[in-house]
Amino acid sequence: MFNVLLAQQKVDGSFDFQNERSKKYSLYVPKDFSATGNAILALHPLNTSRWNARSWRDTLTKFAEENNALLICPDGGVDGRVDDIIDTAFTTVLLDSVSFWYPFNKSTLVALGFSWGGRTVYTYGLTHIDFFKGLIAVGAAIEGVDLNSISESAKGKNIFILHGSLDALESRYYPAVNAFKNKGSCLEDSILNGVNHTIDFPNRNAVLSRAYQFTLYNQCKLSAIELSTDKPTYSLVRLGNDIILNSAESIEFNVFDLSGKDLGYILLKPGINTVALNSGFFIFQSRKFNFVERILIP
Repeated sequence: MFNVLLAQQKVDGSFDFQNERSKKYSLYVPKDFSATGNAILALHPLNTSRWNARSWRDTLTKFAEENNALLICPDGGVDGRVDDIIDTAFTTVLLDSVSFWYPFNKSTLVALGFSWGGRTVYTYGLTHIDFFKGLIAVGAAIEGVDLNSISESAKGKNIFILHGSLDALESRYYPAVNAFKNKGSCLEDSILNGVNHTIDFPNRNAVLSRAYQFTLYNQCKLSAIELSTDKPTYSLVRLGNDIILNSAESIEFNVFDLSGKDLGYILLKPGINTVALNSGFFIFQSRKFNFVERILIP
């Protein structure tokens, strides 16, 4: 039997599913939410002493309210894993059910998760890619996941990766970034300076909001800029408010906003560079290589 308190902004419910009695979920309905509004599937981490659907919902309530997004949080059950076969099947049924109780815009649904939830954003999100406008993974614990086998569906899809600079970059961050870039996703990624494996990082709601707005509105193309397909031997990485240029030489970049407006040029030197730009998304196009990188300035 469905146990839903429709009059409350916070909803904690359950229903029998397969062989599990009273399988739980939690929702948050923003005060200004209306039919055909936006929704977020939020997948909680693996730590049964702290995390379940309710605590994850409560952690993200302010973020959801600020973005006027319906929050849908399935519970991982006794073992806390939201990617067990029963849990992913439950998630699909829950999305269908919530769309009936609170009709949301299915074309703008975004999946967001931290740690094991971020892992499940990849494994569930990429295997159900038609469900989602975009994916947001925070500190995704991807050890043991063969991203190459499931990342074909990432092509042309908005994906935002957030990861702490102290959180196993080599095994968790770079494999995901490389896999999705190679498959032609519309990728934005950001390393959070000085942050370990946690969702309690500074300015969390603002950072998550920027990621969410990217997944909603990035068009994965820039009319005023030609994108090249062959990447040169350099890379740009966001680190806090700075940009790291991994290169043996200094490189000049033309800078554009997401509409394609030319903002002038900037010279980046090898290593850490402080840039004088307002917050937002910017395009850095190398004058030498004609290659484009998308960068988020907080």
